[in-house]
Amino acid sequence: MDPFNIVIKNGTEQLDLNIHPKDTGSYMVVYHGALVGEIFIGQGESWKAISANDLDAITYPNNKYDETSGHADMLLKQEVVQRIGEQIKERVKGSLN
Repeated sequence: MDPFNIVIKNGTEQLDLNIHPKDTGSYMVVYHGALVGEIFIGQGESWKAISANDLDAITYPNNKYDETSGHADMLLKQEVVQRIGEQIKERVKGSLN
């Protein structure tokens, strides 16, 4: 599957995110060209995330993490992670039809 864009709300702010599917079933989350982290389905239907701070830089040598973006903690908010996951699920479901 090719990368795709989604839009979610974070409070009053609209976030345009670029999602890069990986072979492992997880998705790399990029915001304005900067790596934010990775998202995947945990046990059950709950989405989980790893922030870019916690990812191994060797795994993503071509994607720089920009701590000055103001969105370093985006994937630390569970409600944001679930919104992103819902959008991914809808996009993947739509691509299978």
